[in-house]
Amino acid sequence: MAPDEGPGAIAPSEREQAMDMIADIARELGIGVEIEPLHRRVGCLIFPDGRRSYFRGLSLDLNGLASSHLARDKGWALHFLRELGYTVPRGDAFYSAELRRRIGSTKDVDAAWAFARQLGMPVIVKPNSKSEGVGVALVATKRDFYRAMRVIFGSIHDDVALVEEVVAGRDYRIVVVDREVVSAYERRPFAIVGDGRATVAELVAARQRELELTARHAPGITDYRVQMFLRRQRIPADAVLPAGRLVRVLQNANLSTGGDAVDVTDRLGSDLLRLSIEIVARMGLRLAGVDMLIRQEVDQPLRPGTVTVLELNSSPGPR
Repeated sequence: MAPDEGPGAIAPSEREQAMDMIADIARELGIGVEIEPLHRRVGCLIFPDGRRSYFRGLSLDLNGLASSHLARDKGWALHFLRELGYTVPRGDAFYSAELRRRIGSTKDVDAAWAFARQLGMPVIVKPNSKSEGVGVALVATKRDFYRAMRVIFGSIHDDVALVEEVVAGRDYRIVVVDREVVSAYERRPFAIVGDGRATVAELVAARQRELELTARHAPGITDYRVQMFLRRQRIPADAVLPAGRLVRVLQNANLSTGGDAVDVTDRLGSDLLRLSIEIVARMGLRLAGVDMLIRQEVDQPLRPGTVTVLELNSSPGPR
């Protein structure tokens, strides 16, 4: 019954958001919810037929263990999605020194850099098993590439790094429960808007403070990913942006890294609804968030080649 501890613990505000999201979805589906009132970490879903399904945080027992683990491994999930015929980013996995010794692989950071050059710079580098945008970086130079890989294998403690091509499109998360889409939103990257007076660094700090008031967080101007992305746009930290100019600060659009969300649940066309439900079902899941890059309006019939599946999340949270 003691509060969770450690680096993986969910902050109280985020935990409350997660619980509220689960309760909202359950109510939409006609499912009862009981949440332990003292710590609000665990709860129970009560189905109309009397079945009870327990959950802790965002971990629900709706999904089978193997399918849930597979979805959390980005590399494996992309492999099977590709085999099923869905469009996914071109990419490959590379390993830390410790893991290479264990499995006898030569796919080290140098091999990863060679692969990145084959894909064509810039590329996306991300940890294989993390979520919420942790460690995801857009890199355009050799120096930045090696730094991103060191972070993944070092401070982030992931033994597998994915190197993927950059794919155009607007970023969406579509949440499916038991063959029904219950929510969908467009995720927009962390951005600032100039006022003609403040510097980029000051605007980033001000936006951080705004997000903290709503119990959210965003990387600061000293985060190497922010520095890389601004450098790619040739925008120095001490530059004063003209009033009204919008500048993206990060490539990835996770809400947990300062992004914003626009609800599009009621706008999804029948093609996109069917596709999302089909992906989740064919991956052996009952509950999942499908992250996609889409290069057309979401309420229109899907045209070939306009949807790229980025990853699945078997515990989709409010970000």
